[in-house]
Amino acid sequence: MCIIRSIPTQFLASKGLFLTHFSLHQIKSLCKSIKSNFSNTDCAHSEKNGHTLFRGIDLKTGEQIFYRNLGGQTVNIGEFLGVIAAIKYIIENDYHPKVIYTDSITALTWFNNKKTASKKRNFELKKAEVFLKVVAAEVDKIQVIHWDNDVWGEIPADFGNK
Repeated sequence: MCIIRSIPTQFLASKGLFLTHFSLHQIKSLCKSIKSNFSNTDCAHSEKNGHTLFRGIDLKTGEQIFYRNLGGQTVNIGEFLGVIAAIKYIIENDYHPKVIYTDSITALTWFNNKKTASKKRNFELKKAEVFLKVVAAEVDKIQVIHWDNDVWGEIPADFGNK
C-alpha cells in the first residue's frame, strides 16, 4: 500500500505536511490522485530482435507521449534515455506536475548524478549528460521518483514483454 511509500510522503513533506494530518480515507484518496497525474517511462530490450525501445505514458490520460527505438542498446541506456525524453517533454510542454516515475534504479541514479556509468560508447548518452548539466536550472525543478513495482504493480509504460 502506498501510504508508507515514497510518493505521498515525499510529496506531502515537500508541502510541509505529514501523514498524521490526514485520515486513512484521505490518505488513500491522496495516493490515487498523486499516482494518477504524472508521466512515467519504461524500456524494453530484446537481444534476439536487436531492439531497445522506450516510451512515456501520461498517467492522467493514459496517452503515449513519446516512443523511440534505439536499436541494439542496453536496457539501462534505454531506461535513462526514456527519463531524458520525459524531462524534455516536461520542459518543452510546460507539463505539470513536474514529476517522472521510472522503475529503473540505474536510470534514477544516472539522473541524480547527471552522469552515466555505462561502459558502452554512446553519443546519445553523452548528449544527455550535457543536456542535464546545461539545463540544470530547469532539470532541478523536476522530480524523478522510483516506481515500486512490488507495491503498485508494473509501471503503466511497461511493454508487457516479460
